[in-house]
Amino acid sequence: MPLPNDPPDDRATLTVPWHRGRSAFTLIELLVVIAIIAILIGLLLPAVQKVREAAARMKCSNNLKQIGLGLHAYHDARSRFPVGYSLGGNDTLLPPNEPRQSWQAVILPYIEQGNNLASNPGGVAAPVPIYFCPTRRGPQVGAKVDYASVHSAAWDPNHRGPSQGAAAGVDTWFTIMGGWCASRAKWPPAYTMTTVTNANGTSNTGLVAHRGLRPANVQAGGRNDFPFEALTGGDAGAQPWWTNRAWVGIQPDSDTATFNRVASGLALTSDYTQGSAHTGGCPTLLADGSVRNISYGVNMDIFCGFWNANSGVVGPLN
Repeated sequence: MPLPNDPPDDRATLTVPWHRGRSAFTLIELLVVIAIIAILIGLLLPAVQKVREAAARMKCSNNLKQIGLGLHAYHDARSRFPVGYSLGGNDTLLPPNEPRQSWQAVILPYIEQGNNLASNPGGVAAPVPIYFCPTRRGPQVGAKVDYASVHSAAWDPNHRGPSQGAAAGVDTWFTIMGGWCASRAKWPPAYTMTTVTNANGTSNTGLVAHRGLRPANVQAGGRNDFPFEALTGGDAGAQPWWTNRAWVGIQPDSDTATFNRVASGLALTSDYTQGSAHTGGCPTLLADGSVRNISYGVNMDIFCGFWNANSGVVGPLN
């Protein structure tokens, strides 16, 4: 009870206004917000994927440039490019002092991977990071290679453009590192920068391709997937000559599609042709060390000429 001299108690007369209000979203408002978020994610996801693919394509191109530097360093040391050694060829016909190993193995000392080969002379002990296309896979699949040389047109119509099946001189066309050519019973010429320059020209000639691969074989590998044992002679000949190079066709990686735009009309799966998981085309290393994107829809007669350094065939590759 208040005393007579106490001040009046304001609490007795204090009133608090009350308003009818809402403390949460209605179900409809919540659904609208969720729909807006879903739309925003749908708009952003393709952009993120494009940025990611652009970064992977750039990394893939950089891998090829590093490979190019290794091949040019090998050329400087040996005064020629490797012939692209593959099992099944006649070793007695190799150029003098040519290593009995693929180009992917012999350039290891020139790409700061010399200890990799030295530690296991019968094969490569560890995966080489720049030998993997980042869009396709990484070193976790083991010591494999996503980049290859290309079969020479001298082989047969399977390796020629649609109108080049019996073209004049086509049976003498060779790629720079095409490996053993059984139909001609010879290795490619020991190409040098000078001989390539005097032929089609280093900016018009392919050096290393992006090899194709069926997506189903990305992890476990397929018949034409490159185990390093086959590239270093360490598999005792279990891999034949034709597994170590790509054929002249080019197509996106696919488990079902085939490529038949060659003179013979033979249908080739992704395991045999050039190809990639990149959209629009494949990054490809040229003899001058540059990297160019080759369209999947390229004119095949020009494309065949591009790979065979002495073809005399030059043209656009888009």
